[in-house]
Amino acid sequence: MPLNREFIGREYPPTSATVTLEALQNYARACNDGNPRYFDAAAQGAIVAPPMFGVALT
Repeated sequence: MPLNREFIGREYPPTSATVTLEALQNYARACNDGNPRYFDAAAQGAIVAPPMFGVALT
């Protein structure tokens, strides 16, 4: 598929989102990922977001 040249140089406004613990955990559950780092605050490094969460969010 050729590149649509009408999009070259186009700029988009920045976006922001509020991330909640519930959203992170719901995403992990939806992906069937039970990694304790998404659910257990006592796990090493505390709770972190699944790697692709930011992609899905935006």
